[in-house]
Amino acid sequence: MVLLVCFGCQPSNRPSDLPPLHPCVITLTQEGKPLPNAFISMVRDGTNSPPSADPQNVSNWIPTGSTDQNGVATIYTNARYAGVPLGHFKVIVEKKQAGESKLGPPPPEGSPAYVAWEERMMGEVLPLYTLVEAKYTTLEATPLEVEIKKGKNDIKLDVGPAVKDLVK
Repeated sequence: MVLLVCFGCQPSNRPSDLPPLHPCVITLTQEGKPLPNAFISMVRDGTNSPPSADPQNVSNWIPTGSTDQNGVATIYTNARYAGVPLGHFKVIVEKKQAGESKLGPPPPEGSPAYVAWEERMMGEVLPLYTLVEAKYTTLEATPLEVEIKKGKNDIKLDVGPAVKDLVK
């Protein structure tokens, strides 16, 4: 009983200016299949509401998440607080992959050849590819938009065809 009372008295770690958050899960697909290991950012869309409509400075809080193997991401505001403030958001999706090394597979670990391979690997710059069409990766171009409402938000989004474009 004493422990229960003490835990109830602890100060909240929630910032006082954090607006109410609503649970949000986003399922991402690409060509209709789950898109694993993608990063999602949500940015308050100011085009649909004037700054005076944002009395709680919702724009200061950035909802993000990463998809699991099933393409599902639970969204956290500022990577810490579960949920998203109410409002209209644009959604940015990124998924990148490093290219293959020109050095080939590593020799057995601990061998002199491995040490030399590892030193060459440290100096190699691998190409980087984006696996999502460019239009989904920038705030200015993304066609993905969502409206966060009171209660649970279960959102499904598709990022079009699979690509493998070199990042310049």
